[in-house]
Amino acid sequence: PRALERSEVRVLQTLANQAVIAIENAAAYEATKQLATTDALTGVANHREMEAYLERELQRAARSGEPFALIMCDLDHFKDINDSVGHPAGDAVLRHLTNKVLAPAVRPKDLVARYGGDEFVAVAERIRKTVEGQAVMLDGKAVSNLSVSLGVAVYPRDGETRQALVQAADQALYVAKRTGRNRVVRTDAANAELRAAA
Repeated sequence: PRALERSEVRVLQTLANQAVIAIENAAAYEATKQLATTDALTGVANHREMEAYLERELQRAARSGEPFALIMCDLDHFKDINDSVGHPAGDAVLRHLTNKVLAPAVRPKDLVARYGGDEFVAVAERIRKTVEGQAVMLDGKAVSNLSVSLGVAVYPRDGETRQALVQAADQALYVAKRTGRNRVVRTDAANAELRAAA
């Protein structure tokens, strides 16, 4: 071992400084990516990330020939919660639903996303049963009992594109809401219901 020369120390300092900058840039990139793909209110994937994920799953399913399901979930009577106890309480309900019910109910490879408003993409009957009758507590008082309606669309039977699957799941969700809420409706049942109503 020998003492480093001043020029060698300067080179090492320059390399260390460049490494620090690279690490800071990588951390800033990850933070920016997180902001671009995550819903700020709930912390789950946002609409943009859900669409990208769904597009990747469609491509994977087309290659493998394996079906998969898209489930749209809507919190029943959510407007009543916002109207009766305010939007901050409604936000708390959405956070509770995503973090305490939906996210724990799915497999690690599944995606829970906030699609828009109070609609979520997740897993179905297990979630409905988990949510059913849960009381939302705010300042130690029960605000509301929760329930959700869910619409299920399956690739490729109900659609082979992202738009077709979202539309099919949304249509099934609409039927679930219209026929009494707190239920899961598959697209085939939704189509039968719409034909009977016509």
